[in-house]
Amino acid sequence: MVFLVVGGREEEIKELKNKAEELKVSDRVVFVGRVEPSKVHEYVKASDILVHYSAESGNIAALSPLKLFEYMLSGRPLTAPDYPYVREILEDGVEGYLFNHQNPSSLAELIRWIVNNYERALETARRARRKAETSYTYEARARKIITVILNES
Repeated sequence: MVFLVVGGREEEIKELKNKAEELKVSDRVVFVGRVEPSKVHEYVKASDILVHYSAESGNIAALSPLKLFEYMLSGRPLTAPDYPYVREILEDGVEGYLFNHQNPSSLAELIRWIVNNYERALETARRARRKAETSYTYEARARKIITVILNES
């Protein structure tokens, strides 16, 4: 198994590389760094499990979940931090799996569980894809906005 890390700031990548060396797993971790948005889909397609991660800083409720929607559409099992904005989109164990962002072991245990229960995790991925295709398209969002506007009139 290879762990592919795409994105991140240089100082974060350096810290993670040092940790991988310390844990003697650097031969199984590939750090790609930042990639052009047009290339992200290539890495998503090459992955068996996707980890949506965004650092908790400032008003996380204001973060855009576009990457999360892209992951949902991929058909791959996905994990995400247990943030309020994520819980509004994913139900834990139904469309994806949520981890405690303050506990790295939580993510490690979750990845281990997904690897050992991959067929079951693929079912959550299929549900996530269906949800994204029906609830998070531009058309679906536009309908929701129009409904809100009409109800406030």
